[in-house]
Amino acid sequence: MPQSRKLLIKDYEDLLKTQLSDGNWDYDPYMHGMANGMILFHSIAVDSTVTPDFISAPTYWKSRFWQTLKQSRHISEKLWLYSQWVIASIISSITGLEFEFKDVSSLISYQEE
Repeated sequence: MPQSRKLLIKDYEDLLKTQLSDGNWDYDPYMHGMANGMILFHSIAVDSTVTPDFISAPTYWKSRFWQTLKQSRHISEKLWLYSQWVIASIISSITGLEFEFKDVSSLISYQEE
């Protein structure tokens, strides 16, 4: 039996509340974009004449990877770290395996002189 529009919107609002919780939307840029996309969808579903109230990016992401990237002092170190993350993300999307950089410092081969 199909759900009513109001019930579907209520269920979606529960999902949106979870996405907007602390530590979720501000974990990394992807989750921030997901939150703003969900805000846009909710705005269209409820009242498409109202401009959605998007959330701005935080000063610091809560992801350990992004914190380490921000703390890196040299552009070569930042590019190396980011490239490793991109490669792992591609492998993860193809294979379904998950990669979590729990100790990002082990990825850094750059030694400050």
